[in-house]
Amino acid sequence: LEEVIRVILALEGREVGRTRLVKLLFLADLEARVRGRGTFTLGTYTFDNYGPFDWAIVDAAEDLARKGIITRTHRESGDGRERVDYAVDGMGEQHLDSADLAILQQVVASCRDLSLKQLKERVYAHPVMAQRKRGERFDLNEVWSREAALQASMERTQRLFGHTLADLAA
Repeated sequence: LEEVIRVILALEGREVGRTRLVKLLFLADLEARVRGRGTFTLGTYTFDNYGPFDWAIVDAAEDLARKGIITRTHRESGDGRERVDYAVDGMGEQHLDSADLAILQQVVASCRDLSLKQLKERVYAHPVMAQRKRGERFDLNEVWSREAALQASMERTQRLFGHTLADLAA
């Protein structure tokens, strides 16, 4: 997880706040599952005030800052709350395989020009989040497995009977 955080920060090339970092990792986890790979994080999120959140990601970033691998900046945000940003100088040595690095590059590039508000809206619009309730803790790996099993069941039904239950209800 620490290496993935460092790579995301390097790809961003600027200071990244906690909320943005977690959203980027959530999207990276989703893209990894789409490609049949494991998640970069443990995949356990809570639908918090700003969408999916995982303190393990923040804890890992804080560990990197304590080790001097990334920098941490504290400042007051416009609404009077504390804002914490992270940054790193350069990519440094990384050991991710090319498929994982490509996922991170794609996610960061597709979100680079989005404001935090737009990024949150993109995350909220994802079907995985649309099915969650505020305060709910969910495991992305379990959710993905259930969705994949449901999709496979619908495809089997369609092959066997030429339609799905959803087709009949329409």
